[in-house]
Amino acid sequence: MQQQFKSARIIPLSQWHFALVRCLFGTVLGVLFLAKGWGSIRLLVSNGGHMGMADHPLGVFFNGADAVFPWVVPVIMLVLAIVSLLMAVGIRRQVLGGVLLVGVMLLQWGQGEVMLWLGVLWVLVAFMVTPRREGGSIGDWAGHPSWQCPKGLIIATWAVFFGLFLTGVMRLFKSDSLHAFDQIQYALVVVVVLFIWFRHTRVVAWLMMVLVHGMVSPSVMAWALMVVMHLILVEFKWFQPRKRGIARLVVFDGVCGLCNGWIDLLLDIDTAKRLQFSPLQGEAAKSYALPNHIPLSSIIYVRGIHVFTKSRAVLEICRDLGGVWAIGSLLRIVPWFIRDAVYDWVAKHRYRWFGKWASCRRPSTEEQRRFLP
Repeated sequence: MQQQFKSARIIPLSQWHFALVRCLFGTVLGVLFLAKGWGSIRLLVSNGGHMGMADHPLGVFFNGADAVFPWVVPVIMLVLAIVSLLMAVGIRRQVLGGVLLVGVMLLQWGQGEVMLWLGVLWVLVAFMVTPRREGGSIGDWAGHPSWQCPKGLIIATWAVFFGLFLTGVMRLFKSDSLHAFDQIQYALVVVVVLFIWFRHTRVVAWLMMVLVHGMVSPSVMAWALMVVMHLILVEFKWFQPRKRGIARLVVFDGVCGLCNGWIDLLLDIDTAKRLQFSPLQGEAAKSYALPNHIPLSSIIYVRGIHVFTKSRAVLEICRDLGGVWAIGSLLRIVPWFIRDAVYDWVAKHRYRWFGKWASCRRPSTEEQRRFLP
C-alpha cells in the first residue's frame, strides 16, 4: 500500500517549469487575442461600422456602444493582448492574471469554445494564487531559490483538466444510435483515471487528454493554447536524461546575472547531477581556456576531450541534458555564424540588461560538490 501511494505522488513544479508555462501561455493567449481583435475589425468594416453589440456579452455593459464607440471590442482585445504579453515576461503576473480573468469572462463567456475558456480561466486563477518570484522574469531573472508551487494547485489542475477531458470525450463519442461508443467512452475514462493515479503511466494519460482536446478543438490556435495549458502538468522526470558517462563541465561568467540565472536553471533541471560548474574567474576555467586559446568572455562547455564555446556550448548542454531539453539542440540547423552573432550581441549587453554582481557567485552548501574553484 505504501508503494502504491508513492506511485501516486505529485512531483513539485520547479520555478523554471512554471516560468516556461507562463511565458508560452501569455504569448499564445496574446496572439489569440490579437487574432480575435483583427476578426472584430474585419466584422466592423464589413458591417459598415456597426459591431452588433446586442449579440455580444459586452452588450450588457456597453448598451448603444455601436453609436458612441464602435471600436470598443477591438480596443479591448488589443489591451488584453498587450496584458497577456506583459504577463508572459513576468511583469505583475498576479495582477495581470486577474485583469485577464475579468477580460476573458466578459469577452468570451457564452461565445463557444467553452472547454478552452474554462481551461484558460483556471490557469489564470493559478497564476493569481501562485507565489511570485518564480524566475525568468524581466528584472528578476534568477528568481527566489526557495520558490515553491503549491502541490494542491497541481492536483486541482489535474482535476480541472480531467473534467474538461470528460466533456471532450462525451462530445467526441456523442451518438444516439451506436451504443458501442458508450462502452468505449467509459473504458477510456477508466483508463485515464488509472494512468493518472500511477506516476509512471501519467504521461500516457496526459497524451490521451491532449489528443482528445485536439480532436474537439475548433481551431489549431485553440488546440495550441490547450497544449500550452497542459504543460503545467508535465513532469520532466517522464523523460529519462542521458547517463552520466564522461565528465561535463560548464564554465560561466560568475558575475553575470544572465549567466547565473542559466546556471540556476541547469542546477534545477539536471536532477542526475552530471554537470559540474566553474566561474570564468576561477582556476579551472583558465586550465581549459588558455591551452585552447579561448578568450575568457564566453561560456565554455567541456565534455571529455571536447571543448565548445558560445552558441555551440549552449546547444551541446541542451543535447546532453536529454529529454525535452534536447529539442533545443535542433537549433544546430541554423548556421553557426548566425547563432554566434546573436550570442555575441546578447553577451555584449548582458550586464546592462541583466545586471552585474559585485562579486563572483558563491555556491551554497548543497551546490559545493558540483562547483570547481
